[in-house]
Amino acid sequence: IPKRKSAQECQENIQNHEMLREAYRPGNTSGFSTDAEKFRLNEIFAYKGGCALPEDLTNPVEAMTPSERIWREKEEQRLERIRFKRRGNNAGGLNLENVQNSVSEEKNAKDLLFDQIVNEIQERRVYQMELEELGAGAGSRRDVATEIASRISRLKQIDVLRADRFISELYSTHK
Repeated sequence: IPKRKSAQECQENIQNHEMLREAYRPGNTSGFSTDAEKFRLNEIFAYKGGCALPEDLTNPVEAMTPSERIWREKEEQRLERIRFKRRGNNAGGLNLENVQNSVSEEKNAKDLLFDQIVNEIQERRVYQMELEELGAGAGSRRDVATEIASRISRLKQIDVLRADRFISELYSTHK
């Protein structure tokens, strides 16, 4: 009978279906990015070259992003605690002074970045005022306002309270 399959064809068919059933299939993923993924991508563009921007607008390429650096420090601390536990030393593993020093270093870095951005905003304002005095400020007014707004949003990401104080001072001196 021509339409019947041989036993060998049936066995091959069964094996193919078993392979397809057991093969890895990734789970269904949603089509939108999480905030964590957006932050990670933002750091990659900011600290690892930013391929979409011209070279003069990008920072020098760094080996690690800040979040990668923080993750590695936490991982090293975790491994150090495990080593201390295995040796039978104190269970905490870390001195309180070391933890406080790392926290204060992180605060100092944030303060420096905040101050740097404040200086950039003030430079942009001075630049725009000079252009206004020369009578050529109308063409660059929107660009400078956009740059200042982006820097202010960055300030709010670093420290909301200080950013609000700075903004209120900025507008009070502007009037």
